[in-house]
Amino acid sequence: MLLLIERRQVTLILKFSIAITALIYVVYLVDWERSIKVLRQADIRWLLSAFGLSLLGICFAAFRWVILLRAAQKLYSVVSAYRAYLTGTFYSLAMPGVIGGDATRIWLCHRAIDASISLVAATVLLERVLGVLALLFLLSVGISFFPITTRGLGVGIVPTLALSGLCGIIALPFLLRRFSISQQFQGRCADNRFITWVLKASKGLAPLKTVRVTHLLSALILSVIFQLFDIAVTYSIAQALEIKLSTSMLLVAMPIVYLATVLPISPGGLGVREGALVFVLAQFGISAADAALLALTVFVNRAAVGVLGGLQYLVGGKKISAKKVR
Repeated sequence: MLLLIERRQVTLILKFSIAITALIYVVYLVDWERSIKVLRQADIRWLLSAFGLSLLGICFAAFRWVILLRAAQKLYSVVSAYRAYLTGTFYSLAMPGVIGGDATRIWLCHRAIDASISLVAATVLLERVLGVLALLFLLSVGISFFPITTRGLGVGIVPTLALSGLCGIIALPFLLRRFSISQQFQGRCADNRFITWVLKASKGLAPLKTVRVTHLLSALILSVIFQLFDIAVTYSIAQALEIKLSTSMLLVAMPIVYLATVLPISPGGLGVREGALVFVLAQFGISAADAALLALTVFVNRAAVGVLGGLQYLVGGKKISAKKVR
């Protein structure tokens, strides 16, 4: 037990080290003398638009979560789900790696509707799966805008993964209701990490046996819309900073950046998101200094959303979330 705690502490320290190193590197890349001039001349309307789009995009994420909860026969209002998302954003920034945004949402929902933590966690896990699938579809669309000679391996792999994921989502309700795993099979596959991970994921999704394909497809569409809003946020900030980014570039760059944050190498994707954005935009000819400034401004916008989430929780969200939804 003690060894397990020490491993977790070491893992957390390593993740924070990666996050801090990545952020320091991004800050180092910024041409501050030029950036200060750019920020002073930035069109505030684009920056306010980015903030507004961030808040509006969360509405679609909240709708997605409510659909999955109702599919699991649990009622949770869209307003409560929205506030839980905002609060989760605050905690993921204020205490990354300690109390994640997902963990915060799970706790608030569990307390509000008296649902089991395992069931609420299963809906959040399914949200994440749908989010990754949405990113793969958007990346497939983005890749299609570029000549075949410049697409590399992504020309076939990404669409194949997206279609395979869609087939998996369509088959998921049937598998959850029909498929059971014997203890003997679990014992035989104990040494296979991939199969073990799949088994754990299937156990995590087990409470969602009442979910239908229509629920999943609706949630997937909302995931795509939510990701498009995030892309629009980055586009708005780029416009404010007078960084020329096309829609096709962002449809490739942003899904790659968000997929990179899925990797468990930093708390909440902190640092990885910013570093990945600089790296990917460099492949499109955007200077490191401009890409770094964009990455940091996007982070500040996200932090502003988190601060708003913290304020709404302190002012009234705590009381509202504690009420049971009828």
